[in-house]
Formats: sequence, C-alpha cells, structure tokens
Amino acid sequence: MRKTSLISLILALLVVTLTVNQALGLSILERRNYKVIQTVSVSVYLDKLCRKPLTSIDWGTLKPGSTKSLNIYVKNTGNTIVTLSLSAENWNPESASKYFSLTWNYKGQKLLPGRVLSLTLTLRVSPNVSGVSSFSFDIVITGQAVS
Repeated sequence: MRKTSLISLILALLVVTLTVNQALGLSILERRNYKVIQTVSVSVYLDKLCRKPLTSIDWGTLKPGSTKSLNIYVKNTGNTIVTLSLSAENWNPESASKYFSLTWNYKGQKLLPGRVLSLTLTLRVSPNVSGVSSFSFDIVITGQAVS
C-alpha cells in the first residue's frame, strides 16, 4: 500500500509540474537555435614558431632570368578549416607585372585551425625584362573556409 501511495504522489507531482510548466509557457524539451560564427583568418610569419610576422619582403637585386625564393609559414588563426590562395596585386609600376611572376609550392591541402604550413614563395624575373629598375607589389594570401 505504501508503494502505491508513493507512486501516486510522484505521478501527482509530475502532473503538477507539467501543468505549471505549460501555464508558464515552458517546455521540458528545451530547444536552442544557435549558429557558430566561423572566422576565416590566416597570418604569415618568417619563422615556424610564428613569432616574427612577415610584413614586407626585400627581394634584393634581381637579374633578368633569375629567381628568388623565401620560406614562409602560414598559420590558420581562425576557427574553421581553410584552403589558401595567392595573388600579386597593385604592381608599381604596372608594367612590372609583365616581367615578374610570383608562385608558391602550395598544393591545395587543408589547413586546420591553429596549424602552421611551411611554404616557399618564388619570384621569377623574365629574361626579357626592360624598363623596370625598381618595383613593388602586394602579396595577398587568403584563406577560404572549407565546407
């Protein structure tokens, strides 16, 4: 008899709790709608410990037909997996873009958040370069989120 009374009491409390929750507009199954914000961010460094940010490159004296290479370290500082792309922009003088080409050894691998990738930038000078005694350009390395 005691067991039955205890079960009846528990059921009664459950019914009261459900009734109060419904009256207050509450639900036992709480649903949350949220979206995690993905940040895509990469930084470039001169050292593998990522302590020396790369802000400019002095390519030195370049001869027609020559190449110069620089090892860099790209770190994914965002919170999502990325792939990388490289572009050379804002050539000064504009004609320099006809005689110089910038490439790298990146093969399309995915870069996880917090990870660092060692890469090599290579600047090639055309053997036919003329009219360019000094130049500048912007190197843009971009991370794209992987879906």
